[in-house]
Amino acid sequence: MISKSKQFRIGFIALVIVAIHIFLSVIVFFAPEQILPHNRVVNLYRQLVLLGPFFTESRIKYSHRLAIQYKHDNVWSQPREFGKERFAAYIDQPWKVQHLAYIGYEKMLAAEIAQVTEKHTMELVLKSSSFREMNSFLTNELIKFPVDSIRILYGLDHYHLQQKSFSFDTLFMFTYNPNTVGKIKE
Repeated sequence: MISKSKQFRIGFIALVIVAIHIFLSVIVFFAPEQILPHNRVVNLYRQLVLLGPFFTESRIKYSHRLAIQYKHDNVWSQPREFGKERFAAYIDQPWKVQHLAYIGYEKMLAAEIAQVTEKHTMELVLKSSSFREMNSFLTNELIKFPVDSIRILYGLDHYHLQQKSFSFDTLFMFTYNPNTVGKIKE
């Protein structure tokens, strides 16, 4: 059992750490950029603690984009980016983290299909387990009603820091009948 004096010391140390964290956060958020660019402690704190090293503007270079269209009663839908829709739903309700899991799952499947696409023909891609899994995910989880065709567009948005603009690189685009794709083996 921990004595009262040790509990007090541990509590006091934790309180000091939280106070330092709040103090540095306020400085980083509210101090003008001209004052802080050469402050080593604040820069290190900003990169490693506050936002993480991968959220700095110079490191964000590529973002995945997966757009889906489906044809129902001979009419194509507007392109939908379910990842963006789920992210917006997560922002509205951050306690529902399953929205983020779906986004990660979509990106993982699309990246696997992109790898298969580099080495194989369309026929072999349609037979691959990752494509069948993506088709099952789209028809059972996202679209949820019978469709005649599905069009999948997957690529990378490349951010150009100096121009503050994006360019899109298409990795694959398939239009297919979802009813002709084989089922996933369990």
